[in-house]
Amino acid sequence: MIPASDFLERHYDAREVAALEALRKKLDSIKDEKEQAKFGRGALRWLWPQERLYIEKTHFIRSKVGGAAVQLRFNYAQQRLYEVMEAKQSEGLPLRIMILKGRQLGFSTFIQSWQYEQCDREQNRSSLTISYDEPSSTELFQKGAFLHRHMWFPWKTERDSSNILEFDKAHGSISTVRTAGNLSAGRGDTYQHLHCSETPMWVDAGETLNSAMQAVPDQARTSVFNESTAKGAVGEFYDEWGKASRGESDFVPFFAPWFWDPNYALPFPSTDLANAFGRSLDPTERRIQEAHDLSLEQLRWRRWTIRNKCQGSEAKFRQEYPCTAKEAFLTTGSPVFSAEAIAALEQNAAFPQWTGNITLELVE
Repeated sequence: MIPASDFLERHYDAREVAALEALRKKLDSIKDEKEQAKFGRGALRWLWPQERLYIEKTHFIRSKVGGAAVQLRFNYAQQRLYEVMEAKQSEGLPLRIMILKGRQLGFSTFIQSWQYEQCDREQNRSSLTISYDEPSSTELFQKGAFLHRHMWFPWKTERDSSNILEFDKAHGSISTVRTAGNLSAGRGDTYQHLHCSETPMWVDAGETLNSAMQAVPDQARTSVFNESTAKGAVGEFYDEWGKASRGESDFVPFFAPWFWDPNYALPFPSTDLANAFGRSLDPTERRIQEAHDLSLEQLRWRRWTIRNKCQGSEAKFRQEYPCTAKEAFLTTGSPVFSAEAIAALEQNAAFPQWTGNITLELVE
């Protein structure tokens, strides 16, 4: 039910607090628990009718620090993705998106929350999430389960197990999580929403993706998210990303670089330290700064992360935290040529003065 007043005052504006306090009083007059929940759900959707606003006001996720329940407020990367989703859905087409990303940008949490909202808002909706192994699948399931446990007026559940969250028969929606080890995941079932997580790590990505994709109807108001970090310029994810980028499929290619996360920055305690750091930048750091308009604080985080989380390897950093989609695929795996050297050559290469075909014709 609705939290205490001090909680509301910390998280909502004065108008919202007044509305929620009025709702609390109204609910006190309703004795039947099911009627209370039904009225409460309707009131919240009246108060926050837009989908994004409703999610941000009512969905609570586990914080990275301490694990407490906090509101899901879209970060910059999630906001950019949601804008793409809105634009695509406005066309009345099935929602199909490839997501290539840096680490810890929050896309898995966002997708699980969005899928939960679809199943919560509408009756008889089904979502399927597939990840590469049991621990990762369990982690993704727990994201949805955490949301459900912290909803103010949740639907009652028929099942709430390690991989299935099924609302009661009156509502009929169900959310399922499976591992990619099951090559026939999804076969024989129908799902309106599909989330494929870290597909380059799947045992047989081609067979499992083919099976799962057949389970999603080719209709509007259905969705497929294929999201991952890059794992080399080979494999199903790389091939599908290439098709999407070239317009050879209707999947939207969506790339999210590491610097979209405002937390990926280390501030300086003084101007002198900032100036000294700026003078210490090497050519690679200067090139990256100019190419992507990065702050010294972001570059300081990049340097610290390379030294302390990537074993001093810039290649490993680019693998986990790419600046561009090309860099993500170029620097994973075991490339023969230096990715940094290739990037520098591409940046400095002159544009061709003429392009065309030269043919030889023999004249008698």
